[in-house]
Amino acid sequence: MLLGIGIAGFIGTSFISRFRKDGPYRTLIVIPVAMAGIAVTLILFGGHLAVTATVLAAWGLIGTVTPVGWWTWLTRSLPDDAKTGGDLLVAVIQHAITFGAVIGGVLYDMSGYRITFAARAGLLLIAALSAILTSRQRQTA
Repeated sequence: MLLGIGIAGFIGTSFISRFRKDGPYRTLIVIPVAMAGIAVTLILFGGHLAVTATVLAAWGLIGTVTPVGWWTWLTRSLPDDAKTGGDLLVAVIQHAITFGAVIGGVLYDMSGYRITFAARAGLLLIAALSAILTSRQRQTA
């Protein structure tokens, strides 16, 4: 499964430039929605090896290209302050990893993996909604 994730990640990274031609917001909206779908699929069908392997390959395809969307958005949003914005983005990502590990661990200890994946799906949908709202705000500005 790890090999499948790695191969899918390589493929995703190779083709992301075609996907983000319409701007970074498409990437910042579609990726969280797709990842939320993967989390829900794992909740429902995680006991089936073929489904799990396929969905984890999709996770690799999508998850490895996520930073490309973030950095594209950052450089377009802050063209004169990309270095400072990049430093801030790295700090936010590190904080999110730490926060996610703590909250995910607590949720897992309380109720198992299903609630952890459900919380992940909910947060990803909130992220997609935030990107949609930001995209609309940018279009009207």
